Amino acid sequence: MSPTLTCCSRCGPREPELARRAVEAVLQDRLKKWRSTGMATSGYGVTALEFAVRPRKKMTPNTLRDALEAAGNPHIMGVEAR
Repeated sequence: MSPTLTCCSRCGPREPELARRAVEAVLQDRLKKWRSTGMATSGYGVTALEFAVRPRKKMTPNTLRDALEAAGNPHIMGVEAR
């Protein structure tokens, strides 16, 4: 798996888990294969969740980002695919 997906979440100390579960539910539904590769929290209360992903043939980084944003989870501030 080569592409990396980073999801930024602004949350309190117990809430990164809620954001992770919300992201993983979308990944499970939309991707062929994925795995969590890490979590880092800055001093500003922003947690970055990183995933290595293998999209399905017709899935693009933009459609995956749109699906995560459409999930409407208040803990997910943004999504970046690289």
